[in-house]
Amino acid sequence: MVAAVDHRNGSNGFPAAIPEVISVSSAFQFDFDWMPESGVLAPGIEVLTTTPGATYAFRSGSSMSTAFVAGVAALLKEKNPQLSSEELSRLIHESALARVNEVPMVNISRVVNGEANCPASRSLASGNSL
Repeated sequence: MVAAVDHRNGSNGFPAAIPEVISVSSAFQFDFDWMPESGVLAPGIEVLTTTPGATYAFRSGSSMSTAFVAGVAALLKEKNPQLSSEELSRLIHESALARVNEVPMVNISRVVNGEANCPASRSLASGNSL
C-alpha cells in the first residue's frame, strides 16, 4: 500500500504510519518533524490534475506525490508481476540518488529502467544529498 503522509497528524497519520505502508511526502513541501521509516519523497508541486466540474488545475502536496509513487509501483509490477510488496518497497527506496534529511527521493528512471539506463544515474554520484 502507498499512502500520503499528513504532516498535520504527525505520527498518528493513518495509514501512512503503518510500517508495511510506503509513506510518501512531497519533496519540496517536506515537514521534517515526522516521517515514517518507510517514507519516501516524490515530486508533488504544481501537478496538473482533474478537479470538480470537469476541469483541470495545478495542485501540490503529498497526495500528488503518492500518485507518482503508486505509478512507479504499478510499472514495477507490470515488469515483474511476482514482486512481493517488500521487494517493491525495497526497489523504490533503493532507487534514490538524492536524500533530504536521510529520506530517499524516488528516482523513477532508475527504479523502472535500471541504473545503467538512467541518464541521471550516469551524471550523479551515488549517495548525493540535496
